[in-house]
Amino acid sequence: MVAETANIATTNPVPSAADAKPGRWFRLRREIVRCWYCVRQFGLVLWIVRVPLTTTALGLLILIFAPQAQDLFVEFARTSFWWMLYFMFVLVALWAIPTHYAARLLLETDARLQKRLQKERNLKNELKQKRKNGLPIEDWEAGFATCIKTSCVFVPRALGILTFVAVLSAILRSYLNLPDLSQKEVTAAVDWALVKIAILVIVGLIGFLLYVFHRPKHARLPLPSKHKGAKALARFWRTASPGEPFSVPRCALCLPRRAKRPAYAKASAG
Repeated sequence: MVAETANIATTNPVPSAADAKPGRWFRLRREIVRCWYCVRQFGLVLWIVRVPLTTTALGLLILIFAPQAQDLFVEFARTSFWWMLYFMFVLVALWAIPTHYAARLLLETDARLQKRLQKERNLKNELKQKRKNGLPIEDWEAGFATCIKTSCVFVPRALGILTFVAVLSAILRSYLNLPDLSQKEVTAAVDWALVKIAILVIVGLIGFLLYVFHRPKHARLPLPSKHKGAKALARFWRTASPGEPFSVPRCALCLPRRAKRPAYAKASAG
């Protein structure tokens, strides 16, 4: 009888507390911890990009709340369409794209953030191995593996989009602040000018989004590698770029492949 009881206990073990399914409050606490972790990582990303974040926020506040900006875009009613295009060039090339690029550059060159991203990549690789082997995956693992990368991608794009939001808000503010004039043709001309500049800003925003999502991931020029222009540009950048040893003349580094280099250049290169 004792042996049968022992056999039953061996074949049908009692589930331990660790193997039991977590309760509702435990899952809720786990989700709160995961969300708080994501908030902290998002705050870290904002702190790293604090300079472009501050400049974008100042521009947004000035264009929305400054009294001097309430009729700023009314002046386009007295200018030609080319001045509107010039303004769009300034907005895209001198504000939106530099803001996005500066934020990305700050995030990609921060050592502490890169270490956290590497840990996140390692966790993602572990999740892939678990999925491949059919092992169970905890919810917190999937959540922790997406917070930092998502913030690093979202914040620079959001800062670039906010530049267009600031301009559109200023245009709307100019439209709402138009006085009620007896000369209806003047009001109609101003309204049409504001509509045109708003359409151009929206088109610029669409172009910016296309640039952000479909831009090339490298800085290589679209020239064949064996093209003469590509070789000339490569030699020029090797000559003009800093970082070469001062003991080796840069012209010696740009000699043709078959040309014989001086002895000091060979010694420095070796």
